[in-house]
Amino acid sequence: WTKKGSEVVSRADIARVTDKTLVNHDSWPGPCIGFLDTSIVGDKTSLVILGDDEKSEHPWQIVTEIRLDYWDPSKQKRGVIDDNLILAHLDALLPGFPGLRALAVDTRGSPWSVALVRRIKAERRAWGSKVQAWTKKNMESQIGWGALRQRIIGGCIRLQDDKAQSAEFAGVIMKASQRDGLMYVADRDRSKSHRDITEAL
Repeated sequence: WTKKGSEVVSRADIARVTDKTLVNHDSWPGPCIGFLDTSIVGDKTSLVILGDDEKSEHPWQIVTEIRLDYWDPSKQKRGVIDDNLILAHLDALLPGFPGLRALAVDTRGSPWSVALVRRIKAERRAWGSKVQAWTKKNMESQIGWGALRQRIIGGCIRLQDDKAQSAEFAGVIMKASQRDGLMYVADRDRSKSHRDITEAL
C-alpha cells in the first residue's frame, strides 16, 4: 500500500483528521473501546479510548479520540512506570464510560501489566469484565496499522491535536522485511521517536 521508506501517513493526512476542538472526555455515554499500551522503562505507557462519533450514519463509521493519556517513565520515580498510578487512573476514569465495550491491556513483556489485569479481575471492579489481556503478535499490529491508515485517509477518524502523537506519526515509515520482503510499519529513528501512543491508537 506504499513503497519502502515512504511515510505511513503524511502530515497533510494527519492535519485533515485533527480536530483542534477535541479535548479529553472524563465521561462518554456511548459505545467506546480502549487500549492500554504498556512499558517499563524508556517507552511511554499510553491509554487511548475511541468513541463512536455522533456523525456516524452506522455504528463505528466514524470514530473520535475521546481520551488520550500517556506516562513517561523518565518522569516517574526511579524512572520506572508506576503500576499503582495507572490503576488509580483507571479507577477514577472508567466508571464514566458505561458504554465501554473492551479495554485491551498489552501484557507482552510487561510483568506489571499481567499482574494489573489479574488484580482488576480478582477485585471484581464494575468495569473489570471489559478488561482483556492482549498478547497478539506483530502481524496483528501491522493489520491494525493498515486499518488506522485506512481511517485516516478516508477521513473516518477524528484525532486530538496532541504534539507527542503528531511526532510519532511523523516518525513512522514503511520498511521491507529482510526475511520475506513484505512491507511493515517501523520507526524511522527509534532514538528520536517510538510508536507508543500511535500503537495504542
